[in-house]
Amino acid sequence: MGEVKREVKRSGRPDGLGRRGSAFWDATLDQYELNRPDELELCLEAARLCDLTEDLAREVSAGGLTGVGSQGQLVANPLLAALQSARGELRNVLRQLRLPDPVSGEDDVTRDARGAARARWS
Repeated sequence: MGEVKREVKRSGRPDGLGRRGSAFWDATLDQYELNRPDELELCLEAARLCDLTEDLAREVSAGGLTGVGSQGQLVANPLLAALQSARGELRNVLRQLRLPDPVSGEDDVTRDARGAARARWS
């Protein structure tokens, strides 16, 4: 899974992706060979989450970090929690996709194992 591509095979970009999601989809398929349906589904989910985080960040920026609560008190913009959640979910999906680093060729599991070994012997 997630081998660095030698030849670029293009499948059509899924409908409904926004600017950031389309850019993620295109860059990922340009860099990696994703053949299995589960890999493509995770890539699509990551692309959709890219769009969602961009949309939420834009809304937070437009609405500000705080608002007024029902009792007139200052409260955090509720979209901040949604943005934080969407970013966390994006991290999870990207981790599940297990794309290797394009420079080193290592995936998250290899990097995590190396970090654990360093910690153990430090």
